[in-house]
Amino acid sequence: MSMPLSRRVFNKYDLDHNGTISLDELKVLCAEHCSQLTDREFEWLKTYIDKDGDNVISYDEFAQFWKSKNRFANAKLDDGQMMIIDTIMKIFRAYDKDKSGELDKNEFLQLIDDLLKAGLIQRTQNFEFDEIDRSKNGTINFNELIACLIETNVLNGFGIE
Repeated sequence: MSMPLSRRVFNKYDLDHNGTISLDELKVLCAEHCSQLTDREFEWLKTYIDKDGDNVISYDEFAQFWKSKNRFANAKLDDGQMMIIDTIMKIFRAYDKDKSGELDKNEFLQLIDDLLKAGLIQRTQNFEFDEIDRSKNGTINFNELIACLIETNVLNGFGIE
């Protein structure tokens, strides 16, 4: 049985063969597969791919990214889309009371409650803390929040898939 293309590409860019793609290795991949990204676009692409926010790309994260038909186009957000991401970051920081870069369960539940009250999300969407906490460390970081908002199609209306 032949190896899937996503695995072959992953292995090619896992230059140190440690089972993950580092941010430097991701930059090499981007340089070879897409037009030059600005620093801000690269930061967004990193956030988009690194769903658990551990600053390395696992094979599962990479495979999900690689199967997307718009894989590198997703890094090229327009000004309006970047404004949405910036707004989400500001909201995230406002609920991050201890400025740790992560939301504990209470901070996260307050955030979700206020987003529901504001009509920005719906009760039918799945916002279970334990499922969103991909790193299983008892907190939610910005990457995990963004992954959740993408997977529940909250950002779809802004052209962010």
